[in-house]
Amino acid sequence: MSAMASPWWMRALCAEVGPEVFFPEAEGDRAAALRLCRFCPVQKECFEDLIPDEAGRTRANLTGIRAGLTPHERHRLLSKVCPHCRGPRDRQRFRHCSKCAHLDSHLNDPMTGALL
Repeated sequence: MSAMASPWWMRALCAEVGPEVFFPEAEGDRAAALRLCRFCPVQKECFEDLIPDEAGRTRANLTGIRAGLTPHERHRLLSKVCPHCRGPRDRQRFRHCSKCAHLDSHLNDPMTGALL
């Protein structure tokens, strides 16, 4: 099996180290993970993979370093991406995805369904 035929995560640099590198106890200890991700050949695929998993979560529910991004950075970027189709959101005007018109359910009142 060639390197390109293998799943992207098998080519990821993080596969060569333990998970503790990406979930440091102190914020200052994340430099090693960020450095490793910066040079990873599958950083784009890693980011695309985390979109359906993390889109719509609050920043407090995001942990660790993924795709070379801190939880704060991922939250900022994912607030601009539709979890349904991965297209850009048009949050200012319609509060839905500009690509598939998928309404952001987390922007709706859970009791009435009305836009917040």
